[in-house]
Amino acid sequence: MGDEGPKLLEVLNGTKSFIGNAGRVEAWITVVVALVVIVSSTWLWLCKRSGRRKRIPGPAIWPVIGSMLDIVQNFDTLNDWYLSYFSDDVKTFAFAIPEFPRSLKFFATVDPVNVEYILTNIHKYGKLSTLTKIGPGLQERAGDFLGSGMLMTDGAAWKRHRRIASTEFSTSKLRDHCDTVFREGAIKLANVLKSAMAVKDPVEIQDLAIRLTLDNICKMAFGVELGCLAITLPDVPFARAFDDAALNIGDECCFREAIRNLDMFAVNVINKRRKEISAAHDAGREFNKEDLLSRFMSHRAGGDDSYNDKELRDVRVDFLLARRDTSAVTIAWFTYAMCRHSDIADKIHKEGVDVVGYHTDFESMAQRLKHEVLGRMHYLHAALSESLRLHPPLARDSKYVFEDDALPDGTKVRKDDFVHHVPYSMGRMPFLRDSDVLEFKPERWLKDGAFQSVYIKRISGTDLTLQIVRIVN
Repeated sequence: MGDEGPKLLEVLNGTKSFIGNAGRVEAWITVVVALVVIVSSTWLWLCKRSGRRKRIPGPAIWPVIGSMLDIVQNFDTLNDWYLSYFSDDVKTFAFAIPEFPRSLKFFATVDPVNVEYILTNIHKYGKLSTLTKIGPGLQERAGDFLGSGMLMTDGAAWKRHRRIASTEFSTSKLRDHCDTVFREGAIKLANVLKSAMAVKDPVEIQDLAIRLTLDNICKMAFGVELGCLAITLPDVPFARAFDDAALNIGDECCFREAIRNLDMFAVNVINKRRKEISAAHDAGREFNKEDLLSRFMSHRAGGDDSYNDKELRDVRVDFLLARRDTSAVTIAWFTYAMCRHSDIADKIHKEGVDVVGYHTDFESMAQRLKHEVLGRMHYLHAALSESLRLHPPLARDSKYVFEDDALPDGTKVRKDDFVHHVPYSMGRMPFLRDSDVLEFKPERWLKDGAFQSVYIKRISGTDLTLQIVRIVN
């Protein structure tokens, strides 16, 4: 009996261990069963919810993760991923991405009727400017950088910005000023390329294009000479601050420092211009600078067409962000196309000689490149349009759905969904073009030798972008 005590204790300890392990197993089983129930319930709810909508083609949409499996696999070729789902029969498709507390539903379309409807019904589709239940909007994410300009506003505020800008751009003085600035920029770019050729140095075309457009836009819009296209291609503090602000929105330290530099630059330019305007008025003479900032500041203070200093700063950043990269990308892709299609480049050169004559120096040729002269270069215009068709600066554009609605093709969308119109895919759709849509063929834009616009403003960029690139070339 003396050994029974230790043995009994050993049995009791073993029993406790067994019970403890059994308890843990039971707990895990409970967790697994709960997860199965939750996932199954979610799946049934999603199936029931999606069954109420017209079935839309597109990648698989899974609970919780949405379409991320498909998107991640194709992230490096996302434009072609969009294109792969469109066809003559499928003009709209749907996908989803995870976003707490719910997945976000996206509808992508190349149907021109849908696109027209989305772009004209701005009270139903627009920018997600402010905080909503699905997360922060543009104002919370980038308001410090973009302010309250055209890129950040909708409705009445957007219309006011658009009206003021449109009025100024319609004046012949500003158009002439733009022509002069673009010609000077083209000469600088030509000299940089000539210098590089002399020593057989490689150049990065997109970097040069960004420098060109930043120089041109700052001079045209704000009367400021940055010097980005000096022969030495210097590091320009404002250009660096602008890139830091645009690329580091998620990096608070870099972002704040860049914003401070941009704001300081803007304040200095505005204050200097105000002193110049006051000095001219005090001297009894008209202030005759034709840049956009000067024209905005010369409006009567307090009038509906006048801007305060904060608005002037926001308009400056807006204009730069909307014009710099789009124009630079257009120039880079067009240069790429000309390198691949030397026969087309030869035709453009011949047209240039026919229209402006043969010149042995850049300066004398540039002086001939007036707005009306460029309008006679139909083949160049067609080649640019073809480049914009295949490589639009804005490959896709997203709009937030403000209320439940149905697109003209019957697709039902709900509040808090997003709709995309996809210029990259629209330019490659045979039902919108020809069967040879993947060919670079400027002739498709010509009729009897004259340029004919086909959806050029809807899917391929703006007249301002075309104007910049025509002068460069």
